[in-house]
Amino acid sequence: MISPLVLTLVLSAASGEPGLWMPTTGRAGERPLNALGAGGDGAIYATGGGAVYRLEPGADWRRIGRTAPRLRWDSDGDVEARGAFPPAVLAAVEGEAAALLDFATVEGDEAQVAPERIAEALRDYVEEASENPASAHGVATITSAPSGVWLAAGSGLYFADRSGVLGPVAQIDGPVSAVLPQADVVWVATENGIYRTQNGLPATRIRTGRITGFAQGEGQVALIADGVLHVGNTVEGASPLKMPSGDPLQLTGDARSLYVSTRMAVHRRSAGQWRLCAGISGEARRLVLDGSNLLAVTDDAVWVFADDCQRVSRIGPPWPGGFRFTGVAGLGGLVWAASNEGAFLLGPMDADTSLAVQMEGYERAVRAIPSIDVLVVRALEAHGLDAASRDFGFRPLARTLLPDLVADARSYWSRGERNDLNTRLQDIDIVNPRFAWQVWLTWTVPLDRLGVLASAERDAALEAMRAEQPTDELDGETVVDLVDTETLDLVLDDDEAGLVMLEADGEADLEDRISEDISRERRATARERRKLVSQVQRLYQQRQNLLYRLWVLRSKDLQQRAFLVLSVEELEERLSALTGGAFRVAARTPIESNAEKESMP
Repeated sequence: MISPLVLTLVLSAASGEPGLWMPTTGRAGERPLNALGAGGDGAIYATGGGAVYRLEPGADWRRIGRTAPRLRWDSDGDVEARGAFPPAVLAAVEGEAAALLDFATVEGDEAQVAPERIAEALRDYVEEASENPASAHGVATITSAPSGVWLAAGSGLYFADRSGVLGPVAQIDGPVSAVLPQADVVWVATENGIYRTQNGLPATRIRTGRITGFAQGEGQVALIADGVLHVGNTVEGASPLKMPSGDPLQLTGDARSLYVSTRMAVHRRSAGQWRLCAGISGEARRLVLDGSNLLAVTDDAVWVFADDCQRVSRIGPPWPGGFRFTGVAGLGGLVWAASNEGAFLLGPMDADTSLAVQMEGYERAVRAIPSIDVLVVRALEAHGLDAASRDFGFRPLARTLLPDLVADARSYWSRGERNDLNTRLQDIDIVNPRFAWQVWLTWTVPLDRLGVLASAERDAALEAMRAEQPTDELDGETVVDLVDTETLDLVLDDDEAGLVMLEADGEADLEDRISEDISRERRATARERRKLVSQVQRLYQQRQNLLYRLWVLRSKDLQQRAFLVLSVEELEERLSALTGGAFRVAARTPIESNAEKESMP
């Protein structure tokens, strides 16, 4: 990994030259992040999965607190949210997680899946919830404060500094979408209005409406209320201002300008006049000012504007694959970015650094996917070839003894009939038909196996077969050699014209026959297991080889690279199908080919 100690080698974003995102070390270096911001204390703050991280110059990332509860699940199917949070927040998180885990329990709350599968489901829930700013695990923005940062979280408003995380602030219910500090006053934007908090006094709501953005630019206050841009000298006096085109989504500004993004463009307002900025591809998720330069974040790149936003440079992902940017911040001439791969620092684009970054990306991709052992286990479970699904003992055989009950019904119109017992004549009423119906219940019981289960000798033989484990599950199984016995001999006797059984000890023959069937099924299952395991291992190794060619060797032939990307995707889909969805990778960026091209040294 690239350590933050190389700050002196970092290329400043102010130059507008393309750079390369270098990974960082520590807790937030490789974990998915949903927000990042610079603090007034000279540190960088980031959030992901409900945790808050802090990075001081020359140090590693350190976790300082949480904005969302921790989750605990027990074998009874109960989900518990833990932490010093309001009861409403704990109850909401517990309810969402419990609804997600309904698949894990059946009637009576009896656990039916392995604990590690539950842990995977909870991790997936937290990761998905972190992408939603309205969720308790999500953070919409990180805003600088004199001694730390304000966190606009789905569970409320928090303050973080080197000592930890404080909050949520009382009287302010989440989700919080934005924060605007002004001297000793802090304005808080929420789903139901704007709150004012000052010097530890209780927060008060001074304006209603759905507020999704806050900024101070061009000497005025700007906010987005109910999807409309409002501008004024004060928060209370802000009034609607017409946009050139589109609906406002993100805001930022400084003393000279106000920047507003829509779904398709970024606009700059200065001296009361609107001007369209240089075009970018995709919707801006964040707008941040770094000195005189504007930084915009889209899913697949960070855009650096210069010359009053009339010129823009695109800095794509450090490596191909499912890389997605979520935040950006500038501090001391350095540019930081948050992503689903962790926190990154903008550095120079040179061959040596690029090779080191590509190797780091390749190693992360290899570590992120499940091990081959886990994939094999999931594949056997998905195809019903695991031990639990192929138990050759008493339970599957007992299930075959359950009666097979089939019901059928038929309705029809019929004529009334009456029989005279004396004359044995039948009268039929041809004038008044009546409605009649019939119901059949067919109850089938496999009587031939009742004797087998009643045989103590046969039970002992099957128990011995179950206790005999294979020496190598992948190479073969040890089975019991059985004598090939004939079936029951049934003949028709001409004198008696009836069916007679010549074999007196039929129960013993039936016992041997079923034992032989079980042995045959076990051998077939072993062959199916070996075939499936070999297929998973082969696809797994092929994907590793293709990733190495794509990320490390990095051919400049774009047609060949596109072919490699498609081959990797095909292998991943096949692995996902074989393992019942256990093999999962992040979705790729929509314009991955451009990202790959621009990230090449």
